[in-house]
Amino acid sequence: MDVIIEIANQDMATAIEALKKDEFDLINIIGNRIATDLMIGNKNDLIMVSSILKEVSSELERIRAVDEKNLPKCKEIGRKFLEELQSLLYKDQIEKNELWEKYLKYESDIRK
Repeated sequence: MDVIIEIANQDMATAIEALKKDEFDLINIIGNRIATDLMIGNKNDLIMVSSILKEVSSELERIRAVDEKNLPKCKEIGRKFLEELQSLLYKDQIEKNELWEKYLKYESDIRK
């Protein structure tokens, strides 16, 4: 396996653990790190994964601030989504439609 992908995978696993601990700021930082690593490794087609990771972090932070009673449900939805993103990192090339379909499903689920 490509070293850059392995590092990004480890970072994504750390982000999932951070989500479980409500460390949403750390998830954002990890998103930046993943983006940098992917750029350095010339894996530009995967960078969208890091942007979406940062979006999930921001969204969960807003939910915590506004609607804390729904946070556990939203965290579980977010965790499952991050695991799906993590699995996409193993592909040499992500189908953009697949990524957006997963993101739209996450958005739909989290807003229920």
